[in-house]
Amino acid sequence: MKLSSLREQFFSLPEPLRRVLVFRLLAALISAILFIVCMIISTGIRLAIPPLISMVYSLFAGSVLFSDWASGNCICLRGTCSAIEKTLFRRRTAAIYVSLEGRIIMIRPTFPVPSVHTGDTVAIYLSRHFPVYERDGLQVILRYYALSVTPGFVGCGRAKCVI
Repeated sequence: MKLSSLREQFFSLPEPLRRVLVFRLLAALISAILFIVCMIISTGIRLAIPPLISMVYSLFAGSVLFSDWASGNCICLRGTCSAIEKTLFRRRTAAIYVSLEGRIIMIRPTFPVPSVHTGDTVAIYLSRHFPVYERDGLQVILRYYALSVTPGFVGCGRAKCVI
């Protein structure tokens, strides 16, 4: 694959996916620098193994995300936030309930989510291969690539966008 086509594919990624991919590649770069520093400073390889593992994991996760996008296996589910569940003490978002085509989807955030309010438009970017569970009549998504929140209702004419 040519570098120019990779660049075009990278810039064709939606902004939330691009942000996640850049974060993973930067984590791999920092881990590689830390690996080199650990190899220079220490006499053995034991100290350098954790940054090496972190670098390999970050590169693998970024390449899986990019290959899923390039092969058309990424989908975007866009709906309206109908309810929010918060934790008891720290008041973090524990679950987001999104209404989508007459169904309610529960999302368990895997990382801190920006402020979400009822009525906001929530877009969930995930792979077609990620499992979706059923619990008490709800569709439960535990794994996704990125989550973006747009204040207020922004209708795009279609609730399910296949990208």
